[in-house]
Amino acid sequence: MKNLILALVLVPLIALAQSPTPSPRPTPVPPIGYIAGIESSGTAIWSKAVHVAPAFYGRHIPVFISGTTAPTLAAVQLALAQRAAIQTITNSYAAKLAAGITVTSGSLTATLAANTSDQQKFDELLILLNTAPMPPTLTIADIHGNPQPVTVPQYYTLIGSYGQQIAGLWTALATAKSSVAAVTGTVALSKITLADPTGQ
Repeated sequence: MKNLILALVLVPLIALAQSPTPSPRPTPVPPIGYIAGIESSGTAIWSKAVHVAPAFYGRHIPVFISGTTAPTLAAVQLALAQRAAIQTITNSYAAKLAAGITVTSGSLTATLAANTSDQQKFDELLILLNTAPMPPTLTIADIHGNPQPVTVPQYYTLIGSYGQQIAGLWTALATAKSSVAAVTGTVALSKITLADPTGQ
């Protein structure tokens, strides 16, 4: 009987001595940011910590805010305002291109279509001019499809101005987006436009 009691006491003790020491719990990794949005009341936010920047949020107009601290209502409001401002500026850029680019060479003034496919066509003609003999006069179409006869020197002047204006618009768009991302308040945000991309 003593041997049985002794065995009952010793076996668990031996097993406990042989069991591995439990490893410490891993230190939680801080989030890289939060998906957040404003509740329908307009006075509170919801947020969810994330460790990988999401490509799709899955809720109505949320935003991703980087950082390890949960965002405030003011931070979410600013982030939503920044996103709306970027969309407005992008729409303004698209509208400018859709309206065409007005160029002048001597007595000729024409508004040329400036969507991506139109830009490509004018570039292709420019490449052709640079690589093959061409007649002294070309015919191009303005934004309304009206034919415009131009000399080769006129074409170079028109397309030079055309390219500079489009490049200027693109630079303004990039600058405006950068300015929007850098602001810390809605007052500064309201000053940034495609025409005034720095908001200064």
